[in-house]
Amino acid sequence: MRSSGIVTFAVGLAAGTAQAGDFDLMRSIATGEPAAGQACGNRTSPRPGDFYLAQNIDDLLFAFDAFSSPGQAPLENETGVCVGQVCEEAQHRFVLDNSIGSVTVLGFADADGLVPTLVSPDGAELAMPRDNAPRSLNVDGVGVDYRWLSARSVSFTMRQPASANPGQWQGMWALVFVDPDGSDPAARSKSNIHISGNLFPAWLGQDVTAIHSGEKTSAIQLGIVDSDRREIDPSDLLGSAYLSVSLVDSARVVHELVSRIPKNGIDEPIELDLTSVPPGEATLRLTLEVTTADARTASGTVIAPGTQLAPQYVDVPLTVAPPVGYPTLPNRIDFGTVEGAGRFPVEIPVGGPGCVWLDSAEPIRIDAVPDGVGDVALVNPAATSAERCLAVDEGAQDALTVELDVPEAGNGSLNGSVRMMMTPAGELDRAMPVDVPFTAELQKPLDSGRFLLAFLLTLFLGIAIPLALLYVLKWRASRIPAETLKAQRFSVTIADGAVLRDGAPFTLRDGDLTEIVRNLDKPARLLTADGVELEAKTGLSPVGTGYVRVNAGGLLGSSGAKPDHDPRTGEARLPLAVHNNWVILHDPAGPADHASVLLLVGAGSNPDRLAEDLSRRAPGIFARLRERAGSDETATPGTGAPDGQPAPQSSFDPFGAPTAPPAPTFGAPPAFGGSPGFGAAPHSGSSSSAAPGAQPFDPFRPPGA
Repeated sequence: MRSSGIVTFAVGLAAGTAQAGDFDLMRSIATGEPAAGQACGNRTSPRPGDFYLAQNIDDLLFAFDAFSSPGQAPLENETGVCVGQVCEEAQHRFVLDNSIGSVTVLGFADADGLVPTLVSPDGAELAMPRDNAPRSLNVDGVGVDYRWLSARSVSFTMRQPASANPGQWQGMWALVFVDPDGSDPAARSKSNIHISGNLFPAWLGQDVTAIHSGEKTSAIQLGIVDSDRREIDPSDLLGSAYLSVSLVDSARVVHELVSRIPKNGIDEPIELDLTSVPPGEATLRLTLEVTTADARTASGTVIAPGTQLAPQYVDVPLTVAPPVGYPTLPNRIDFGTVEGAGRFPVEIPVGGPGCVWLDSAEPIRIDAVPDGVGDVALVNPAATSAERCLAVDEGAQDALTVELDVPEAGNGSLNGSVRMMMTPAGELDRAMPVDVPFTAELQKPLDSGRFLLAFLLTLFLGIAIPLALLYVLKWRASRIPAETLKAQRFSVTIADGAVLRDGAPFTLRDGDLTEIVRNLDKPARLLTADGVELEAKTGLSPVGTGYVRVNAGGLLGSSGAKPDHDPRTGEARLPLAVHNNWVILHDPAGPADHASVLLLVGAGSNPDRLAEDLSRRAPGIFARLRERAGSDETATPGTGAPDGQPAPQSSFDPFGAPTAPPAPTFGAPPAFGGSPGFGAAPHSGSSSSAAPGAQPFDPFRPPGA
């Protein structure tokens, strides 16, 4: 990362018993400083990053604030607090002039209830009491936007107004934390002050200036511009300003070219001495150091020195061309993405006149290489010496083939530089070395088998894990609620669209529904209600709600809910909240009009309404249940009612065996209390039933038989 120009910022969060030494490794990774006597990485200069330790939210705010403007450290100050009113000794001062565009301040006090107060150059005070929302205020014509970031930290920004006169902006400002009731006179306060100057160094006329190695440049023009790139006359600055120029060559060597030109000399042309700078990719760094004007009284007495602003840096990328008469090379060699191990060629364009070859005696410089790839090298089988160089005529273009030799495959960035040699045409004794940076992105080849396996496994897990989670959640929720439940099973006959209990329309009687279903003190998955098993089921779908399966020993069933049965098993089905529902059960092998009904009544409910719903809807549901069981003609007689109780008398079948006296009627129903017969019921004396030895009536039996 460091060789790629990436800067690392790290924040250690120390809580509880954590010590600063616990973060030595993190600090070393970020800054390159030694940890346990060993440096982290080879590139430690310039400093590759920074580390901050935070023990609370306010430390974290200051850490983020510190690297909010990389390369421009804030002005840090720490002092006490004022008691009762603004005082002189606890002020965080900063001096502004017309070169400053804006100021951002982060302030903190280590006690609660303190009031940060901004003091203007004219002495006007602006209190910033704590508020949960951002606020915008005004002091001496200058707008101030502030916001409390925590119970003890406040941040505010002030910008130079376009309409303000110099007296409103220019001068000494101060931030003070005031303890209004004197409860914490020994409290401490600190601040980070970011003063953003509106001035930047510039290289005027850069686009038309050519730079060659080994010589002094022609006079170049430096200057100062504002954020809109408008040129500023240095003599208009009220404070001091110094401009410096340095150059970092392709080997990362810093060359100091011009040091601290004062503001009255910035607009004068200067020459840059590049006699010791090699050709190749380089960076010209311009540095502007500004100090604001001193704060003075009306009589001119200095009351506070000007504020030294953080230096403003401007990096100008450029190419230092070879001396006149030498061939030209590109700034960088890019091999692109390299997959696997082997040799990977690339063509380097060369412009004449002159001769170029690869210096095989000088090993390449490696700045970053992935682990495990071995000793990487750059080779050129053809141009390896002055005698075998690539010669290019003046005005012509040619290409030098260079191969990147990667012994083992790896993943990561490869950065470094290779030394090339160049000479003017016909002057091999004037050979000049040039370090050309190169870069490549190494990748291991794709293993198709592993990739397919990983893809299928990822696809499977991506589908299976969410489904499994849904099933688990649904399974946990699929339980019968823990509410009081009364249940009772009744034997009924369903005929002519009516539900009959002991031959009369179904109604509840005193003494019914007195049994409470057990094990409902908590949500349950399995209950037994008057001999019928109620089992909570999740279902095949991972979504939706579960249901309750009614298991009555193989009997077909339907319920008053929807859906009313399980089409796979024919058993009745209820919602998880089984309370205030009913189930009708039927044995297909028994009498066609016999069934049993299970009523499930919750506490505080009206069971009569449930009985009315049963009487109204059960005949239709029972008819559909019979359709599932088969037609009446194909059903075989059962052995009794499904609930184990004696079955009511069934209708007579003239073609069946006479097994159950008294015989059923054939034709009209028997008279009340009479015995079965054909047409009108025959009577024997005053008896209302057949004699014990009487045979069942047979309409096809000869008379007198």
